[in-house]
Amino acid sequence: MKKLLYIIVLLPFITNAQTVSGIVKSQSTNLPIEDTNIYLLRTHIGTLTNGKGEFSLNNKINPNDTLQVSHIGFITTKIAITDLKKSNYIISLEEDVETLKNVTVTDNRWSKLKSKLDFTKLSPLEYGIYSFGSVVANGKIYVVGGDNSEQWNVLTNIKSKDIGGGDPTRFNDPIFLNKYLQEIGGDQGKVFYKGDLLIYDPKTDVWEKSNQKLKKRAYHSINFYINTLYVLGGKEGL
Repeated sequence: MKKLLYIIVLLPFITNAQTVSGIVKSQSTNLPIEDTNIYLLRTHIGTLTNGKGEFSLNNKINPNDTLQVSHIGFITTKIAITDLKKSNYIISLEEDVETLKNVTVTDNRWSKLKSKLDFTKLSPLEYGIYSFGSVVANGKIYVVGGDNSEQWNVLTNIKSKDIGGGDPTRFNDPIFLNKYLQEIGGDQGKVFYKGDLLIYDPKTDVWEKSNQKLKKRAYHSINFYINTLYVLGGKEGL
């Protein structure tokens, strides 16, 4: 009689110590869903599914509890623990697809793109340069240094005269090679950097050359801070 009493008393604790586990899959693709929220509504404990869609709860479980299964993009589902075995411990979630209705597209003149961008052509510099440093400050444009090498002028002349027509194999042509040598005039090894400070005033459309001479430099950057120009990095030249 005592043994029977012990069995009756222990049964609830054995039941409450059961483990609940299963797999969550997508109803449409049958693929496992990772990081699905699994929550017991009565016991107030929960977990997340792993990369294989698997979950396991091994705390004190009420056999009459209900699992709430939710994930972003899917319809939240509730399933009783007693029904989990009937589904072979697989929970299928249906995708939550929202359909937009009565969408009206209106013509907004502010959203139209311009076919052409407005621009203002500035007056040209005294000489051609590239790889210079520039900054806009106090309503003016400051340009420092720049590369004015013969190689750049030669290539510009060749392009402008369309010598060789842009054919990559044109250097194999003796006629083109002769014209190329004539253009460079034997100065192909010279590199010239500028050390001028040029200031452009958009109000007058005039470039002004400062009397202050800087080190001849190119491939650098400049910054303007508290009415002072700072030249950073670059290469020094002849």
